[in-house]
Amino acid sequence: VQSLASGKPAVAFNLDGTPEVLINGKTGYTTAPHEINKITNKLIALLLDKNLREEMGKNGRELVKHKFDWKTMINALELEYYSALGPGFAK
Repeated sequence: VQSLASGKPAVAFNLDGTPEVLINGKTGYTTAPHEINKITNKLIALLLDKNLREEMGKNGRELVKHKFDWKTMINALELEYYSALGPGFAK
């Protein structure tokens, strides 16, 4: 999220919540775990293509701005905390 918020595309393994943020071919690239050659090839592709980097960076920044803005994240964390405290602490 931090990379995309900075306007930088990313390359990562397709694990956990990564696909929610890193949209393959739009905000960066994902590969299956242990696909080192694919990770390497995607990184090289980004290094060699400034227009692609800028476009994916712009897409990533927009995604983060709308989906992970600070108000949304604060509300989600607050709900998690109240949920963890139990029913007697509901907001």
